[in-house]
Amino acid sequence: MVHRDTRLTYAEVNGRANRLARLLVASGAGAETRVALALPRSADMVVAVLAVLKAGAAFVPLDPDHPAERLAFVLADSGATLLVTTDGLVEDLPPGVPAVTRPVRPFRPFRLDRVDLGADDTVARLRSLPAHDLSDAERAFPLDARHPAYVIYTSGSTGTPKGVEVPYGNVARLFGAAREQFTFGETDVWCLFHSYAFDFSVWEMWGALLHGGRLVVPDKEVTRSPEDVLRLLVREGVTVLCQTPSALYQLIAADQDLPSLGSELALRYVVLGGEALDPARLAAWYVRHRDDAPAVVNMYGITETTVHVTARRLGHADAVPGTPSVIGRGLTDLAVYVLGPGLRLVPPGVVGELYVAGAGLARGYAGRAAMSAERFVADPFGPAGTRMYRTGDLVRWGGDGRLEFVGRADDQVKVRGFRIELGEIEAALTAHPDVAQAAATVREDRPGHRRLVAYAVPAHRSGPDGDLAGRQVEEWRTVYESLYRDRATTVLREDFVGWDSSYDQRPIPLPEMREWLTTTVDRITELEPCRVLEIGVGTGLLMARLAPRCEAYWATDVSPAVIGHLRDRIAGDPALADRTQLRCQPAADFTGLPADRFDTIVLNSVVQYFPGVEYLVEVVAGAMRLLAPGGRIFIGDVRNARLLRCFATAVALAQAAPGTTNESLRATVDKAIRQERELVVDPALFATLPSRLPEVAAVDVRIKRGHARNELTRHRYDVVLVKAPAPETPGAGPGASGVGTGASGAGPAGAPRVGDAVARQWGEEVRTTSEVAETLERLRPRMLRVNGIPNARLADELEALRQLRHGVAPDAVREAATVGPEPEASAPEALHELAADLGYRAALTWSDSDGCLDAVFVDAAAGVDHRVLDQSVPPVPPVPSALSSSSATSAQGTQGTQGTQGTQGTQGNDLRPLRSYANDPGASHELGGLVASLRAHLATTLPDYMLPSALMTLDALPLTANGKLDRAALPMPDPGSTEPPAGPRRHRVRRPCAPCSPRCWGSPRSEWRRSSSRWAGTASSPSSSSAVPAGRGWCSPPARSSSTRRPRRSPPWPVRPTSRPPRAWAVQKEHSSGSPRRSRRASSGRPGQCGGSATQPAAGGAAVPRRVRRHGPGRVSRPALPGTGGPLRHGPVPRGRRRAAAQASASAGRVSARRPVPSGPGRRRCGVRAVAGGGPHHGRGGRAPGRGGAVAGRGPLRTVRSGAATAGPFRGPAWRPGPALAGHHQPPPAVGRVVGAPGPARTVRAVRTLR
Repeated sequence: MVHRDTRLTYAEVNGRANRLARLLVASGAGAETRVALALPRSADMVVAVLAVLKAGAAFVPLDPDHPAERLAFVLADSGATLLVTTDGLVEDLPPGVPAVTRPVRPFRPFRLDRVDLGADDTVARLRSLPAHDLSDAERAFPLDARHPAYVIYTSGSTGTPKGVEVPYGNVARLFGAAREQFTFGETDVWCLFHSYAFDFSVWEMWGALLHGGRLVVPDKEVTRSPEDVLRLLVREGVTVLCQTPSALYQLIAADQDLPSLGSELALRYVVLGGEALDPARLAAWYVRHRDDAPAVVNMYGITETTVHVTARRLGHADAVPGTPSVIGRGLTDLAVYVLGPGLRLVPPGVVGELYVAGAGLARGYAGRAAMSAERFVADPFGPAGTRMYRTGDLVRWGGDGRLEFVGRADDQVKVRGFRIELGEIEAALTAHPDVAQAAATVREDRPGHRRLVAYAVPAHRSGPDGDLAGRQVEEWRTVYESLYRDRATTVLREDFVGWDSSYDQRPIPLPEMREWLTTTVDRITELEPCRVLEIGVGTGLLMARLAPRCEAYWATDVSPAVIGHLRDRIAGDPALADRTQLRCQPAADFTGLPADRFDTIVLNSVVQYFPGVEYLVEVVAGAMRLLAPGGRIFIGDVRNARLLRCFATAVALAQAAPGTTNESLRATVDKAIRQERELVVDPALFATLPSRLPEVAAVDVRIKRGHARNELTRHRYDVVLVKAPAPETPGAGPGASGVGTGASGAGPAGAPRVGDAVARQWGEEVRTTSEVAETLERLRPRMLRVNGIPNARLADELEALRQLRHGVAPDAVREAATVGPEPEASAPEALHELAADLGYRAALTWSDSDGCLDAVFVDAAAGVDHRVLDQSVPPVPPVPSALSSSSATSAQGTQGTQGTQGTQGTQGNDLRPLRSYANDPGASHELGGLVASLRAHLATTLPDYMLPSALMTLDALPLTANGKLDRAALPMPDPGSTEPPAGPRRHRVRRPCAPCSPRCWGSPRSEWRRSSSRWAGTASSPSSSSAVPAGRGWCSPPARSSSTRRPRRSPPWPVRPTSRPPRAWAVQKEHSSGSPRRSRRASSGRPGQCGGSATQPAAGGAAVPRRVRRHGPGRVSRPALPGTGGPLRHGPVPRGRRRAAAQASASAGRVSARRPVPSGPGRRRCGVRAVAGGGPHHGRGGRAPGRGGAVAGRGPLRTVRSGAATAGPFRGPAWRPGPALAGHHQPPPAVGRVVGAPGPARTVRAVRTLR
């Protein structure tokens, strides 16, 4: 087993597991008891699983990344008597642990005791226990294959997790049943990719241990990065990899981006499971890999049937569009049935529900007998007493006798009365060439307002877009041109106008800005600049302090205004005029600048305005040509991409209004990240520059200095790049060129290498700053590197981020932050002071772990040059694809590693693509066009009722810890994401309509439904709507006194003119004694007029729509009540009945209920529809007058008189609009009152609206 530098043999793993098993038995673990495990990915996690099974108990895995509420529920519901954890996870566990006494299920109180593997007393007890195998005499009960081995919790359709009990024997038979598909052996290397709280890990873990193979346990951070996973697979020589399709799609993209690395893979099998596979998405994989190298096996399974049920090996012939997701045949000891209603077998090609019977079935759901009886049912096709599991998955038999996965029975959603397959929407999106991944879901962000929302991940651009970069540069030039135009008096002065805090939008305090400026100037001065070029001079903050000390000072800026002001200012100072040259040109334009001239080039606080990371590397390459050999580039104030979410969360939390929900805050953060217009860069990029640009000889990355705690010191850093010195000529002494010889172990540029320093790990070798000082005094090393020191500057923001991820309310998080304890005295500046007291100089850089830093202490008295400490990682030869024998024992000594960022930057001669190190500021420029393109694409692919009402783009789809799509984590749509594609203004009403002015109400952000729902119009959320004054193209409701009766008004739904409506049946209004004239026509509408969608007054004050629309053969379009999210009715309507209904409605002077009947005098709107009857043609297919329903003969009729409320469930107070109606239509409630118009008795049928 391998985890990081730990390598354990089977004997060592077995010995550790035996000791821990004895400890668990002594603590009460045994048959039919449960032991909860809350451990990070490590060797101890695997050892703990083995120990629980050796004790005869069942383990209950707890993923530390799950929310605290879920952990608390699982601990309580499982009835675990022991919790095995480690001290690093104590704060992540729910309150009340270890002594929790609560009723889990009725009459099941329990007490939970803790076993802390990191505690000194636990370590001592384990060492005292024997390491040989346990006997049944040592256990409370003998081992039995029928006892539960584990209880894994899955999320049910009700949202409440349920624990699945799987016995020992199920796991033992699993691999025997799969032998037809696989030939595993002791030479195989398995990767424990998935969380042990996901049952896929059972296959991964026991696949290695039962066959004598090697098990590689990667860190969580590695599994989240496809590029790092690819490197791990090559480095460890993994031969068996298990992936969910969502994770594999990302790995395929990394394989394309890193082709030389992908060609070194040693994989034999790639096993897919966990979710439905789209075989067409594997086409890119088979371009680079053969069908059998590796073999890709699609396996279907569920937790209740012990991981896997079916299997099918795939090939390049399957990777074509339109290929169904074939899951193959059942494993040898399982029976699979495709059943229809009444548990009848269905023929091939017919979709039915999948049932599974056989040896793999779980015992049931822990403590839920009723649910177990519902899902684990009697097997009518097997021997008496056998069971089968109802999966809820829809499949069909193919012509070749293999199962084809169709979808989940509960994946069919109902929106506006239509049954919709989400997978069909997702497939339509991914068919677009600019979409890499897609997801669709139904959201109900407001009660009763269900809508379809789609998410798309744009496909990466193949390279930088020159035109787009030019537009972005021009945009920033325009911004700063307007900013600097009127600030002539502030150039070369202490001008901090515009330096506002992102947290509160207020100017950053002047003392903090002065400290920022001083530390920046001091850092540049350390480099001993003489001939300087500053790219992006701005108002000259740095030039005013550096130029007087330099021989020559050149400066460029993209703004002509600022260059003009600087020239005027410098002209009056002869000392500066003689040594200063000013030029107006973009950063990437080096025209007129001398090559090999400058010893220092400064880019301070400008790279965040670059259009992309490719542009940044281009500027660095160009600047290197201007540097003299041994010269340096200072890049200051770079924003850290690793901390972008932390920063965005802190800003959103600071600006959130009281009462903001966790989901709303998360949506705000996601939106801020997607729309980030500034370039943020992973520090790891700079460590790889020597491999990309041969001129770069050394790289030094340091966090900002300063005592202040603001976004400048928390989230920004400085970089120094050193150009390689010129080759030494014969006779030239050492150090004749370049930056000097430096200390022993120096790199090509003479800078000391951080990788040569003595290394210590914070939290292991040293735990406090006092221990760091003691180490420096005792060893007196030339360089000491302490890795992983918690960054006190970020402690509060990281803690807030952690709490929000665990579901804590934003208000509670803010309150805890204001009263929280002060961080410990290991702040960055405290480390600098500690070093100075001991005669050292400290250099602080980012650590591999987010929120931590690495400190390098340099002994200045020993002659080590502290100005530049090389953290670069030069290209290294490829590592072998297989390690030495797994019998090599653990505990290789702690060694100094290469640069902090570099450890993830290179592998062999292969580099991550540049775009993986930074965000894409240009994405927001393209997203609008992509969304419009996707809407047009969907409109030509899907029927109207399947079109999403909101469409969002994401950088990546959220995945659960199990690698599946996390639909619950999909963000709330932005208000702008519901906008229809940009088009002519005729798609919206821009001025009052003649027939309905001045009583037409609407929201300024409403969208219209074409036919049933083209672009599925929904009113924007109340938070984004505002009152609209009359005269702006939208009509306000008439003013009325509270003592007067509400006047007659037009329908409250918006009236939309359409430029190209679908075909419609026109019902033209006649008097009740006349007959309707039916004609088929295409309605036309003009901007500002109601056209074919308008209403006309009818007898009794009712208004009648001019047409009843038809959608598709035999179906009538179904507009929904505004804001209710549901249609009036659904289902096909026979042509005869539709015609009879239209005739009956027209002859009675009223409309058949295709939309709510508008109100007349004395009538009020409510959330039900009223169908007026009594005409000569009313009835069910020709019944006697007055009998049967008014619409397709459905529903009973009820007679009411004016002012009388309907009886039954619709009885209740009449709905009245609230004060917010002064510009936004409030949807009526679902229960209300139908009041007839004045006049004779009328037949009314009331139907509850679908919400």
